[in-house]
Amino acid sequence: MSIPTFHALIAAAGKPRRRDSFQVSDPLGSLSVIRRIIHTFRQAGAGDIVVVTGYQARELERHLARSGAICLRNEDWENSDMMASVRIGLAYLAASNCPVLFTPADIPLFTVSTVLLLLESGAESAVPQINKKRGHPLLLGANIQPFLLGYEGNGGLREALWWKFPTKASCLMQSFPLTVPSFWNATENSPFFRW
Repeated sequence: MSIPTFHALIAAAGKPRRRDSFQVSDPLGSLSVIRRIIHTFRQAGAGDIVVVTGYQARELERHLARSGAICLRNEDWENSDMMASVRIGLAYLAASNCPVLFTPADIPLFTVSTVLLLLESGAESAVPQINKKRGHPLLLGANIQPFLLGYEGNGGLREALWWKFPTKASCLMQSFPLTVPSFWNATENSPFFRW
């Protein structure tokens, strides 16, 4: 099966909740946290990679200057949630009519194989899963994006997806079980842990 053209969206507008939290420009191996995400998406064949900045935007945009990512700014990052950043990125990518893979900037350790599994699924939206826990990135198909662009309810992206299809939720957000951990999540207590 051929991999469809897709774009990537990384939400990096929020301020870390704790003062001692890691920054997305901190090193993680040979790359920074956010550059690792960009690298993974690039290896999987992403077209445009959009990063929505906000908190410390100039510094992050400078850090990403040679990454090939497109930086958009959420000017109201202090008064908005992650869904506002999702809408900014989706609005930029809307004309392409392609699937978008979305992740917050603090979840860098997913693999190319996870990205390809989601893309090859043919699902309108999908999420990787291990041990009944869902992770990132999320696959947002072209048909769901117009709804997400107009969504103004509470609860962010997860609520938007469940609200749109309350009786078809399991069909809408397909989970793809993984046999080995190939995505990780950031936490407040430890920079990275298995999710």
